[in-house]
Amino acid sequence: MIGNFFIQPLDITYNKYEKYIYVAVEGNRVYKEFYAAIDTAIDGRVKIMVLAICKDGKVVTYINNAEDYDKLMEQSRSKLVYFTPIKLLTRDGKNMAFLDLFFRTHYNEKIEIKLYCIKKLYHKKPSIRKRESYFNQSKSTVFYSSKIIRTSSKSSVTIMGRDYSIQKVINLPFYNELQMLYVQDLGVINIYNKIREFKIISQPELICVGSKFVYECNGSQVVYTVEKMDDDLVFISSAKDKIVAKNIDRGLAIIKVFVTMHPEAPELTFNPPLSIIPNSEVDISKHKVALTMGTSTIMGDLTYTGNGEKGFVIKLVCDKIGWTDEEPLVTAVVFSDDGFKITTGIIENDVAEEI
Repeated sequence: MIGNFFIQPLDITYNKYEKYIYVAVEGNRVYKEFYAAIDTAIDGRVKIMVLAICKDGKVVTYINNAEDYDKLMEQSRSKLVYFTPIKLLTRDGKNMAFLDLFFRTHYNEKIEIKLYCIKKLYHKKPSIRKRESYFNQSKSTVFYSSKIIRTSSKSSVTIMGRDYSIQKVINLPFYNELQMLYVQDLGVINIYNKIREFKIISQPELICVGSKFVYECNGSQVVYTVEKMDDDLVFISSAKDKIVAKNIDRGLAIIKVFVTMHPEAPELTFNPPLSIIPNSEVDISKHKVALTMGTSTIMGDLTYTGNGEKGFVIKLVCDKIGWTDEEPLVTAVVFSDDGFKITTGIIENDVAEEI
């Protein structure tokens, strides 16, 4: 590794939903689960995306917003994405809430999800859950929920006129032991479980405004541009991230990463700053990582391998709370002669062989 060089190690996206529901169906021969994300567009219209999880492994997506539909079709190779009207009725009271969601599938099946909710619970701690992607790309999902609403056994799913009950689960007493979830004001951070191989195309010899770092990653080009400099601070942006780095003798060290998909997007902070080759004056055994959104934070550790010559490992760990997974989210970065490889997985053994 030579020249001014840095790595933004986590592939993060962020979404915020006004309402988010999940329900597991009991007894239907086709459908297993339904997810729905509900939000309000700038023009005031309600945007809804419903995911129908089938027992054969297929995931069918229904969207009622044309702009979101077009964007998703550009990002996904899946053919199981459909634009369709979706009706929503909600009532919120002091001690109760009701949600009625109705749509037709591409087979013209009528599906109605009714959630009766009787008590609001507040849950501020974030949690990491492993979730298989809807479009053949595995994710580690970090949920930041502000209002979880307890659901009633009166809730049901109706498919083609027949009522189906909700699957029961154990160890979820605050969900009334039903595999069902209704959340208001939900922030969702997606950190993708995958392998990314970066090849260095070009890097500046001198850091200045306008300097570009160009990499090739899995067949696509990734460009980072220096937008601003203030003393030893360097402000860098890409199509996806905004980064604050420190200009040091041996290159750049990342202080903070902002995910720019949303004005309330999370921040990833490194303390001390993340350097590709650790400064000899810094104790490399005491690096901390923080993933923060609002007042919620997931803490983690950063450990250099081979005294920093081989790479480094980041491990983010949530507190154990109810329905969250216990495994940490682990990212391993391994250096090569002309680039580096980043492997992310929710179970440490998934990436251990890369270290």
